[in-house]
Amino acid sequence: MKLTPIDLNIGQVESDLLALEALLQPPQKELRERDDLLPFFKARPHLSAFLAYFSNTSLPDCYAHEYGIGGNFACDLLAGDSVENSYTFIEFEDAKADSIFKAGKRTVPEWSPRLEHGSGQIVDWFYRLDDIKQTQQFRRDFPGGTPSFVGMLVIGRSFFLNPADKAWLVWRQDKVLVDSRRVLIFTFDELLELLQRKVKVHKRRLSP
Repeated sequence: MKLTPIDLNIGQVESDLLALEALLQPPQKELRERDDLLPFFKARPHLSAFLAYFSNTSLPDCYAHEYGIGGNFACDLLAGDSVENSYTFIEFEDAKADSIFKAGKRTVPEWSPRLEHGSGQIVDWFYRLDDIKQTQQFRRDFPGGTPSFVGMLVIGRSFFLNPADKAWLVWRQDKVLVDSRRVLIFTFDELLELLQRKVKVHKRRLSP
């Protein structure tokens, strides 16, 4: 699927975030990737494009759901700024109690298969993007030269994480690089809070 241009409407983004806040209630509610989360974002193009802000863009202006990468891989959402040539590649996973950690034989929890699967997907994307840099598809979708990329995994609920779990997740995000790039890892609750703050920053930028 090609990138779709969009004239971002911040009022619509605010409305979409209210809908996301409602979807995430109560805090212990579990949500499924295919049945709940992917359809939610697919129905909201302005919110989808707004996720490009995680690549430190000035103005998101394009997006694509199920963006194919080199014919073998696809990300759930690609959001970008075509002027600054900066893009966020996003993988959504389930928002369940065991999405990030699972109980095992050790005295500490283990990384869950869902988290490892999502992280592995991002490794595959960055490998393939590096491999297809000279192809027609790459030049068509990223005509501004070599783009900058950010990978992001959205998974789980904050309710199910204790302080030690959260610290471990932050450490992984800060220390584990893919092709010299950090991979952002947020729960859906964290994503909501960060997007609400980014809306405020965006509105201040646009105010006279």
